Amino acid sequence: MKYICRFKIRFSDTDAYGIVHHSAYYNYFEFARFLFSVDELGFDITMAATEKFPVIESSCQYRRPLKFTTQDYKASVSLKIVDETKLEFSYVILDESEKIKYAIGKTVHVYEDHQGKFSTEFPSFIKKKNFESVDGKDI
Repeated sequence: MKYICRFKIRFSDTDAYGIVHHSAYYNYFEFARFLFSVDELGFDITMAATEKFPVIESSCQYRRPLKFTTQDYKASVSLKIVDETKLEFSYVILDESEKIKYAIGKTVHVYEDHQGKFSTEFPSFIKKKNFESVDGKDI
């Protein structure tokens, strides 16, 4: 499943040369992941107190510098299940035409149960969805 959202670069995301600071890309990833979770997974912000998915791994490959402009950029998000216990979100930061890739990234998450322990079983709002599974099994 692929999901695309639009975002604008904030002036505060840039350095003195108008180039987006490398740390800001993770904010774009998080924004896209949040919208994906709401629109595609049915996540509700009120669930945040009980449904936790901490990041256990992250990476970003910077392909081209993003510069401050007033144009929209796009963040593409996809989700895979890894080893039946992890959610792997993949991201691509693109221009409006989707021809230029500025960055490619990923974050890996696990589900933390109500006792604060990593769980091997996903909550029902994720189980109901059909996502690609790296090990060939759907949840």
